[in-house]
Amino acid sequence: MIKYSLDYARSFAVDADICVSTDDPDIIQYLKEIDYQVPFVRPAYLATDTAGSYGVIVHAVSYYKSIGVEYNAVVLLQPTSPFRKKNYSQTDWLYFQRKLTWCYLFLLQS
Repeated sequence: MIKYSLDYARSFAVDADICVSTDDPDIIQYLKEIDYQVPFVRPAYLATDTAGSYGVIVHAVSYYKSIGVEYNAVVLLQPTSPFRKKNYSQTDWLYFQRKLTWCYLFLLQS
């Protein structure tokens, strides 16, 4: 499901604008094998059963801001929700760009 979500994100964003957030070394290794570099390892306090997506998103946005990259929009793609149609996302993204041209794409998988 991770590769499917990454491929889906890659259909309308470049890797520099895709963030996979994980603390799992096996997932990080797998992503390296499919030519994706994880930008950071998710901290343990955000890798619990009770951690929510909001905290993970805030952490990721803060990380990028700390390295001088700021985004105006976040799109959350969760590998546990794989039933997406590619054309929906592309259509929605084109609409989003047309209405809010100042936004950048940032994808976060948890």
